[in-house]
Amino acid sequence: EPGTPGWPIHAAIAPRSDEVVVRKRFNSAFRETDLRDRLGDRGVDTIVLTGLQTEYCVDTTCRVAFEYGFRVIVPDWGHTTYDNGNVSAEALHALYTWRIWDARFAQVLTVERTLDRIRSRTL
Repeated sequence: EPGTPGWPIHAAIAPRSDEVVVRKRFNSAFRETDLRDRLGDRGVDTIVLTGLQTEYCVDTTCRVAFEYGFRVIVPDWGHTTYDNGNVSAEALHALYTWRIWDARFAQVLTVERTLDRIRSRTL
């Protein structure tokens, strides 16, 4: 929520003036937002997906983006989660990255390869 600790976007990754910020309230960044329309209006067909929490928001957004026809790229260490008492964060990260998303709902690339493709505009 705005005004709470951790809410502000860190200056190192702050959006440019021409970039859109979508405030989400649900696991999917698409639910009850205009994200799909905004991406479509800009001709975006590929999404680089990062964030917290791997098994909730990141997974849901990944699958919904895939269902909407977007090509999804997930940097291998671009998402994270917490130990949940039953499964470690490391195990959850590996499960979703390599067993659920890769070659199914998304293309998993190293962070370095993802950045190279962004810089060279070869997404």
